[in-house]
Amino acid sequence: MRVGLFEEIKGILIDRRGRFRKRMLTSVTLCLIGAGICIWFLIRSLYFENHWNHSGDINYTIAGQFGDFIGGLVGTLFSIVGVVLLYETLALQRHESEETRKVLVKQQFENTFFSLLKLYQDSLSKISAKFIFENNPEMILTGLDYFDIKRQELYNNFQYSNSILKNNKSIQSAYIHFYLQNKTQLSIYFRTLYRIYRFIDSAPLDEKFKLEYSKIIRAQLNEDELFFIFYNAHSDFGSKFRPLINKYNITKHLPLMSKIEYKYFSERLNPIERSGVELILEELRKDIRKRFVEKTGKYSYREYLEQKYKFIFRHNENELIIEVNINKLIALRPVPQKGFGIQNFDNDDLEKLILTFLKDIFHYSNFSVYNDGLKISTQIEDETDLTKIKCKVVFKDKLVII
Repeated sequence: MRVGLFEEIKGILIDRRGRFRKRMLTSVTLCLIGAGICIWFLIRSLYFENHWNHSGDINYTIAGQFGDFIGGLVGTLFSIVGVVLLYETLALQRHESEETRKVLVKQQFENTFFSLLKLYQDSLSKISAKFIFENNPEMILTGLDYFDIKRQELYNNFQYSNSILKNNKSIQSAYIHFYLQNKTQLSIYFRTLYRIYRFIDSAPLDEKFKLEYSKIIRAQLNEDELFFIFYNAHSDFGSKFRPLINKYNITKHLPLMSKIEYKYFSERLNPIERSGVELILEELRKDIRKRFVEKTGKYSYREYLEQKYKFIFRHNENELIIEVNINKLIALRPVPQKGFGIQNFDNDDLEKLILTFLKDIFHYSNFSVYNDGLKISTQIEDETDLTKIKCKVVFKDKLVII
């Protein structure tokens, strides 16, 4: 009973957020003051002022004065308490009405949201095309199978060059040609996805709820879809989608090595080696992000393949330096391990891979929205026992990594 009474009192004085209800605390304080005044003057009148009449007769004059005093002072306090409690009641009713409104808004949002999700699934299933394979009859592929084949076609037809800028222009040109050939079906798919994220972003919800609903949609997208969403946003056809892709990190789960920009490097690796290099690049991106977003230390490093490859990070206010030290004295064992696959690249190719990676995470992944004026340079220093690949990133204000 004592615990229950204590919890009830606590519930009256403290709200759900752990904050004191000031009006309730004021009311309780005034009630205690009024009760204290009554008790004090009752004790004083009975024992110190000799108002206690043992004959049983009541002195109406003294009793009237006592009642007037108590009624005038304590009654006023209790009247104030009544007004305060009335205001508190109205405030609670207003708060409950607001909570009810939020619940109704969220229910209406969810009804529309899941209807749009169903619309997206329908638009995906309606995408189809005829394909002719060797030694197989003509086939009609739909949905994810369609994206899988089209991605392979786009990827395989790309001709890599030594110029990163030229590669990106060629990729955009190839994608535009692909989109125009398939515009009738793809436009509906991309517009539906855009409207879903636009609906989430404009909803009267807290940002944490918007993020949760955006993750629900992102979880529906497979790697092939993310591939085309990424390159569609690089074209004028998907330019409006760019801010939402950046804000909700829609292409987060698109592997770096699956992008066309990395085709030259990916073709030199088997699946296990590709996963090993992908792991290195993802860890590099996380380290750089932590360094500038979470403000971690100014120096750190990572080692791969039994310490043969050491990636060192340094930075100051406007400069990031990544140094790759390759120890020539360490012989590698042909055993799959963390980072396995990077040994397939000579110094020039590794320098080119890091340069492609840096331009990707600082520019291409955010569609050149952030990091304007950024400059990236690389150089190779060959020593007797060590090869150093130094990469310097110079920026103006701050680095943004999606």
